[in-house]
Amino acid sequence: SLNSSSDDKSKNNETSSDGSNSTTGSDQTKGSEDTSKKTTTKNSSNSNSNSNSKTALNSNNNSKKTTSKNSSGSGSKNSSGVTELMTQKQRRNKFLSKSNPARGKKPKTEERPDNDGYAYADFARFNSYNSDNGLGGTPIYLFGTIKDVQAVKQNGSVYGVAVMVDDSDGYQWYMRCNCNKANFDALKADLKGKKANIFGTYAGYSGVTNRPMMDMARLVDADGNDTDLSLYK
Repeated sequence: SLNSSSDDKSKNNETSSDGSNSTTGSDQTKGSEDTSKKTTTKNSSNSNSNSNSKTALNSNNNSKKTTSKNSSGSGSKNSSGVTELMTQKQRRNKFLSKSNPARGKKPKTEERPDNDGYAYADFARFNSYNSDNGLGGTPIYLFGTIKDVQAVKQNGSVYGVAVMVDDSDGYQWYMRCNCNKANFDALKADLKGKKANIFGTYAGYSGVTNRPMMDMARLVDADGNDTDLSLYK
């Protein structure tokens, strides 16, 4: 499985804190790009060629714009029709919750009954690392709206998928599931925008997005339609 129920108190250890890819490589690429730009400008200056310098600057600006454009498209399909994995930095930028109470805070919430052996995912109870609350692996459910679905990790023919959910109390969750690459488009189309009871297990806390986490197993929409996520694997 691409998902792990363990978590970590370090924001930077995302492999543990939300089961997704590290972006160390992306940071190194950015550093290399900056170094290359400085070297080009220096060499151009030494040759006293203003024309070459302007050409190099324009080339770097165009390259920078292209890189930024391509980077912002990650998590969707590239020009070849291949799904690009969303990086940790992109997830932080797009999915960092600014409305959730700080980790460890316990806002007043409404009590709800268990459902078929699953405890309701009370935000106040699960808004912390499982190493702090000891609740890792607890079967939970909640009613929420699926806001986004992105591929974030890959192991052979399997994608690790991040699913962003707003629960019925307005709190935001980071959910995970796995699917076969060939089934990702169908999974995304079936899930995004759906309102449903979502069942799974508590998987810790994402320090990258400031959201508690659930590993999804199935969901039942308002019309009673049951979706078994294992069918997408």
